[in-house]
Amino acid sequence: MLRAEIEKTLKEVIAENTMNAVSADDIKSGSNLSEDYGLDSIMVINLILELEDRLGICFEDDDFENIDLFSFDEFLEKLVEKNG
Repeated sequence: MLRAEIEKTLKEVIAENTMNAVSADDIKSGSNLSEDYGLDSIMVINLILELEDRLGICFEDDDFENIDLFSFDEFLEKLVEKNG
């Protein structure tokens, strides 16, 4: 899957997790999922589970060590890396 497709999927899932209070088109690089879109840690876990299903990937517990899960850019990079 191409990076652009992964980014589009990530934005769609974030929008869904905000109950569409934010549209996928409004989600930008450099954003903070908590500060900019109101996601909390439980919402981020749901986001991870949904992305695993949609992208057909499986995360290990240590996949998220040393990254800021609330950083859109770091989250996207981890998805691209995992999608390999």
